[in-house]
Amino acid sequence: MRRWLVLLLLAVILLATFKVSLPVRAGTLEQNVHSEKIDWKQKKPKPVLVEGEYALGVPSLGGVFMKSSNQASAPIASLTKMMTAVLVIEAHPLGKNQSGPSIHFNQRDVQILHSDIANGDSVVQIKNGETMTERQALEALLIPSGDNIATKLAQWVSGSVPKFVAKMNSTAESWGMIHTHYADTSGVDPKTISDAQDQWLMAAKFMTFPVLREIVSQKSASVPVAGTVYNYNMLLGTDGIVGIKTGNTSQAGGNLAAAQRLSQNHKSILLISVILGQRSSPPLAKVFKVTPKLLHIAKANLISKTLVRKGQRVGNITFPWGQRIVLVAEQSLTISVVPGEHISQTLKLETDYRHLHQGVTAGQLTVKTPNNSYLVKVMPESTYKDPGLLWRILH
Repeated sequence: MRRWLVLLLLAVILLATFKVSLPVRAGTLEQNVHSEKIDWKQKKPKPVLVEGEYALGVPSLGGVFMKSSNQASAPIASLTKMMTAVLVIEAHPLGKNQSGPSIHFNQRDVQILHSDIANGDSVVQIKNGETMTERQALEALLIPSGDNIATKLAQWVSGSVPKFVAKMNSTAESWGMIHTHYADTSGVDPKTISDAQDQWLMAAKFMTFPVLREIVSQKSASVPVAGTVYNYNMLLGTDGIVGIKTGNTSQAGGNLAAAQRLSQNHKSILLISVILGQRSSPPLAKVFKVTPKLLHIAKANLISKTLVRKGQRVGNITFPWGQRIVLVAEQSLTISVVPGEHISQTLKLETDYRHLHQGVTAGQLTVKTPNNSYLVKVMPESTYKDPGLLWRILH
C-alpha cells in the first residue's frame, strides 16, 4: 500500500513539474482604437465657378480632394509649358544655382519669332547668334511664357518638335493623364487639350523639381536681348502663393495652375489648384479673382486632426488568470488630413508578454492614411506577473 502511495505521489509530482515547466498561454491583445473616414469639416462646399472646371488637392495628402463635376478635356493654352519644362529638366537636369548648358539661337529661330508675333502669340525677343543658358531659357518659357522658346527647347531636346510632342504624350499616358493630348509645345494649338484633374497631376509633378519651383516663384527674370521679363501670374507672392503657370487663349479662356504654401502642425504643406475655361472678360482677371476663393475653401477643409493623445489607452492584454495590462501611447500624433480619407490604426505587440514592464516600450500603433504611415510607440501601464505555482498546476 505504501508503495502505491509513493508511486502516486511521484506521479503527482511529475505531473506538477511537467505542468509548471509548460509556458502559460499568451494573453489576448485587444485594440481600443479603430479605423475611420474623415468627413468634411464644414458642409461640403458648392462650386464657386459659374463656368469652366477646377481641381484642388495636396500632393502629400493623397491628391485631389475637391473638383468640379464637369471634368472634360478642353484647350489648356500655356499650361502646356509645364510638361515642356519638365521634359527639358529630365533630359538636362539642373541643380540649384546651376545654369546648365548653352542654347544657341540662329536665323531660323528669328523666323519662328516673327511668325509667332504675326499670329499674336506670346513671345520673348531673341536675335541671330544669341546664347541663353538652359536656366535662362526655362525662365523665358515659364515667366513671360515665350511660345517661341517652347519651340526652341523642344528642338534642343529632341531634334524636332514632332518628336518632342510624342514624348509629351507618352509621358502623360505613363502618368495616367488619360484626358490629355498634346498637339504642340506651347498650348497655342487648340488641339492641345486636358481637364482640370489631369492638369492638377501635371502641376504636382512639375513642383517636384526644385529648379522649376524656384523659377515659377519669381516675379521677374533677366534674359539676353529681352532684358527684364515679368510673370503674368498676378497672384504670385500673395497669401502664400508660389506659382505656377497661367494660360490664356481665345479658345481656352483664362487658365491658372496655382500653388499655395501653408503651414500646419509645424509642417509645410503645398496646396495646388487648377482652374480652366474662365471666359468672362478679361479671362485672366476672372481666374485671378476665383482662385483665392477656391484655395480658401480648400484650406478651410484641410483638417488638423489629433488621432492619438499621449497616455491614451490604445489597447489591453488580458491573461487567462485574470491579469489585465493596459497599453498606452507614449506620445501624441496630430496630422493633416483631407475629407474623404480613410485612416486605419493597427496595434502590434513587439515584446514577449513575460517581459512586459511598466513604462517600457512594448510595441507600436501604426496609423496609415492613403499616402502616409505614422508610428506611435506604446507601453504597458503595469508589469506582467507570473500566475504562480498553484494556477499552473490547476490549469
